[in-house]
Amino acid sequence: MLFFQVYLICICISIVGELINYKLLYSTSKYNSLKKNIIVAKKKLELEEADSSSNVTKQKRKIAQVKAQLELYAKESSTIQLRALLISSVLQFFFMYIIGSVYENRVIAKLPFTPMYFFQGFTHRGLEGEDFTQCSALFVFILNSMSAKPIIDNLFGFSLPKVSTGRPEWVTNPEGFVNKFLSK
Repeated sequence: MLFFQVYLICICISIVGELINYKLLYSTSKYNSLKKNIIVAKKKLELEEADSSSNVTKQKRKIAQVKAQLELYAKESSTIQLRALLISSVLQFFFMYIIGSVYENRVIAKLPFTPMYFFQGFTHRGLEGEDFTQCSALFVFILNSMSAKPIIDNLFGFSLPKVSTGRPEWVTNPEGFVNKFLSK
């Protein structure tokens, strides 16, 4: 029962962290304009690549300009994502400290196996004794961070659209590259 209590607290912490990220980053006009610019530039690139009526050199120049614009937007989006990661990390460490101090020396769960040596520091942290099948609250918090937090992040859907970073097509879209190669 204590396991579910700690896990629900961790889920609430993840939601609070995402709401704080929303308030500090995702609700700003800079973020919203960047998101809109990326979407417009991607559509413009698709239209330019599909257009075959104009001059080839002129079309290549336009495509290069749009790609350069997308690379600039990619740099801006990486700084925003870095800020979000920094805020999330600070909040996670803060809440990890709080959970560790509230549930110190309390067994939260019992594993049906003895974990490998290098995992015992996570699973048994803050607990006394030599029974390494006992789990601490910090282990549950780490499990939540790896399992539930990415799901919560996707549910809120604050991420920017994906921007190609100038990588070759065979890296970014291998199936399309192979199909294009085989159709020639």
